[in-house]
Amino acid sequence: MNRLIKMIRSIVNSRILGNRREISTNLLFYFFVVVAMLLAGRGAAQNVPVINLGYPMEILGFYTEDEPPLPGSSAALNENAGNLTYIAPFYYRIKNGGGIEIFGGVPESQINKVVTGAHQKNVKVLALVHNLLYGRRGVGKQAAHGILKNTGTRRRFIEDTLAVVKKAGFDGVNLDIEDINYSDKNNFSALVREMKQSLPAGLVLTVCVPAETGEFIAGSWSRNFDYRAIGEWADRVVVMTYDEHGYSSGPGPIASVGWVERVIKYTTANIPGEKVLLGIPAYGFDWNVDKPRPKYLSYQTAQRTAGDVGAVPVFNGTEGVPKFEYEKEDAKHEVWFENAQSFKVKAELARNRGLKGLAIWRLGMEDPGVWKYVNTEINVIK
Repeated sequence: MNRLIKMIRSIVNSRILGNRREISTNLLFYFFVVVAMLLAGRGAAQNVPVINLGYPMEILGFYTEDEPPLPGSSAALNENAGNLTYIAPFYYRIKNGGGIEIFGGVPESQINKVVTGAHQKNVKVLALVHNLLYGRRGVGKQAAHGILKNTGTRRRFIEDTLAVVKKAGFDGVNLDIEDINYSDKNNFSALVREMKQSLPAGLVLTVCVPAETGEFIAGSWSRNFDYRAIGEWADRVVVMTYDEHGYSSGPGPIASVGWVERVIKYTTANIPGEKVLLGIPAYGFDWNVDKPRPKYLSYQTAQRTAGDVGAVPVFNGTEGVPKFEYEKEDAKHEVWFENAQSFKVKAELARNRGLKGLAIWRLGMEDPGVWKYVNTEINVIK
């Protein structure tokens, strides 16, 4: 029976590329096989496993080591590897002045362990390179400009990246170069093209881009990325559909359903849906409404906070996310976060718009119920 399930899943996954008449004939044949097995008494109906064909999608999980007091991604990978196509460990950063450095002091032995362990679980691993968390404003833009500014600097960056990929045995690259100068817009597109042209056959290039709706927002850096040019060359484009309300915006949903819909609409007008992975947050923020920066929360931390203060999270149907409020030391707090229900809302938007899959920031922060949904509703492409 397990073999039969795998065969039927394979047929459904190929339904777009295969011959429809042949697929229909095969499905009909296997239907009669199942019926014959039951009639032959090879198992009572209640003992026949449910065949979940699911909807075929890729799932990328961003991966970090421990971030005290928040857990890292190791346990989530070990428990849910069967429902992951890729992981992208947050291990490499552009050096200010050129080159690539290992971020956060992670030893190379740990990087090799994660890559090898993921491969043993049939999960591909992408070398993520970013320009974040330097400790001072503006350094990320400066570092990015240093590698983007001309053909020679881009070539050296590509060579450095490919050396890292080869040494650790990565399956491709994830460019997570976020806050760049508007003047570097075309140079970034050139980097994507040149990186793809330089990657050995079989390796995957994924590129993270900020969420864009086509509406001008003062101070936003999303307009600094050319969706069309990036989508032409990248194998996958991760649209970071999170931080609608972030560290400097004040309280609100991390990714409301209406905003996500507008981002998808803009994205698919510029990038083929079969290349797009919808970025879904697994985290939340606890805003003290009188202070400028919120506290970063995992799903578990949000639930624990609600329990500690006696609050009951309520799913906001309009925004498509859970929320609760409380007061502490005369300060009002608003907590907006994500759970399995809000994940389902976004995943179904991606499915209905024909996107290739989902990307989760990040593994280890999510509601465990997310994986129950994935396991029953999505046939993860490997």
